[in-house]
Amino acid sequence: MSKILKTWAQVKSFTMRTEPGRVQTDLPGSVEVQRRIILLIGITVLLWAIGARLQASPPVEKENNHHRQSPPSSVHSIESNKKIQEMEAAFNTAKKELEQQKHASERELKETKIWGLRIFITFIIIPILLLISAYRKIKASNQLLSSQKMEIQQQADELKNMNEKLMELSRFKLEMTGMIVHDLKNYLNAVIYYSQESFEDSMEIINFSGRQMMNEVTNILDVYKFEEAAVNLHKTVQPLSRTTNRAYKQIRFLTEAKSINVSDHTPPELEAEYDQDIIEQVIVNLMTNAVKYTNEKGRIKISAQTTPTGSVQVTVSDNGSGIPKNKCAVIFDRFQQVEARKSGEAKSTGLGLTYCKLAIEAHGGTITADSDVDKGSVFHFTLPSRQT
Repeated sequence: MSKILKTWAQVKSFTMRTEPGRVQTDLPGSVEVQRRIILLIGITVLLWAIGARLQASPPVEKENNHHRQSPPSSVHSIESNKKIQEMEAAFNTAKKELEQQKHASERELKETKIWGLRIFITFIIIPILLLISAYRKIKASNQLLSSQKMEIQQQADELKNMNEKLMELSRFKLEMTGMIVHDLKNYLNAVIYYSQESFEDSMEIINFSGRQMMNEVTNILDVYKFEEAAVNLHKTVQPLSRTTNRAYKQIRFLTEAKSINVSDHTPPELEAEYDQDIIEQVIVNLMTNAVKYTNEKGRIKISAQTTPTGSVQVTVSDNGSGIPKNKCAVIFDRFQQVEARKSGEAKSTGLGLTYCKLAIEAHGGTITADSDVDKGSVFHFTLPSRQT
C-alpha cells in the first residue's frame, strides 16, 4: 500500500504544481482534459500497482478474494482438505503398515525357509549321510568278514589236506614197514633154512638172500637220502658193460630159478660218466623187477646206445605180463607202489623203481616206462656221455 501511495505522489508531482490561488500544470489543453488525463494516469498506475501486488502474493490475494467472494465455500474446502489430509494420512499409515507387514511376512518366510532347510538337513540329509556311512562300513565289514572267511576256509582246506597227507604218510609208513619186514623175513627164512642143511648150492642161496636183503635196505635208506638231497655222487667215466655185467651177477640166481634168458647187448666201448655203485643198483632194481613180472623161460634184454643229443641211453626190456598204460606214469611213485602191492598187482615194496627215478635224476638224466598188459615192459634211462 505504501508503494501505491508513493507512486501516486510521484504522478501527482509530475502533472501538477500547486501555486497560491490556482492549479498549474505542464500538460497542454483545458483543465477538464488535464483532469481526465490525470485521472486516467492515476487509475492506470493504481491498476498497475494492484497487478504488481497480486503478482507478488497471488495465493493470499486469491484466497482472500475467494474468502471475500464466497465464505461458505472456503469453509467447505477447508473441511474437504482436512478430510483429504486425514485420508492421505490414513492411506500413508495403512501403506506403511502394509509395507511393515510385507517386510515382516518376508522375514517370516525367509526364516521359515531357513528353518525348513535346517529341518531338511537335520532330519533328511544327515540321516541319509549317516545311513550311507553305515552302509559303507557294513559293506566294508562284510567284505572283510568274507575275506577272512575265505582265508579261514583256505586255511581249513590246507589243514585238511595236510592232515590227509599226514594220515596218508602215516598209513604209508605202516604199510611200507609191514612189506619191508615181510620181504626181509622171506630172505632171512632162506638164510636160516639153507644154513642148517647141507645142499650143494646152500652157500650161493645164502649169499643171494643176503644180497637181496642188502638191496632192500639200500633202497629204503637211499630213497630218503635222495629226497633230502643228502647223497653225494662219485661220478667217473667208465664203460657201461662192466656195470651191467656186475648187476646181472647179483640177480643171476633169480633168472636161473625161472629159466629166464638174459641177453646183454651193451657195446664194450660205450662209456658214460656216472656213480658206479648207484647205477649198478639201478640196473639191479630194473632187472629184479623184470624177473618178478616175467614168466618162466621168458626173456630179458639189456642194451645201450648213444642218443642224437649225445647222452647215453640204457634199456631194460622183458616179455612179461606188463602193466597197464595208464600206470606207466605213476609206477615210480612209492605211494602208488604201496597201493599196487595191496591190490596184488606188485610183488615187492616198489621202492626199487622209486630209487631208480631219484638216482637217475640226481645224475641229470631221465627214466621212462613203456608197457601194456601181456606185452612186456621197456624201461629207458639216460646218462651223460663222456663228452658231456
